Amino acid sequence: MKDFKQQVLQVLEKSSDVSYATKFQSLIKFVDNSLASAYGLEGNERAQFLVKSLLNIRDFLMSDISENSVRLSILKQVSEIREEIERKEEIERSGFAKTDEDSSSEKFKKKLFEQETELD
Repeated sequence: MKDFKQQVLQVLEKSSDVSYATKFQSLIKFVDNSLASAYGLEGNERAQFLVKSLLNIRDFLMSDISENSVRLSILKQVSEIREEIERKEEIERSGFAKTDEDSSSEKFKKKLFEQETELD
């Protein structure tokens, strides 16, 4: 099971082709460029430009957080599905699989009845 979780983690990590260091470098460049551009403006234009830049940074961070949350949610769901499959396979292997028609306790009662019938 651990191997499976590690494989899923690797797939999810590969789907994020940009590392955090690269993302932060891009963010730093954006901030530097925004400050340099704002320096050439005056008054309300500068304030509006800086507010727009801050909103863009916020949007960037929110999208990254959302992407990571979705990735973790997918990992959790896949792990839960895998555990459920393994649990059902184990039940079937042990011979105690429950069906709508015939539960394990009913099987036991039938076998007991058959044995009693054979003895009579």
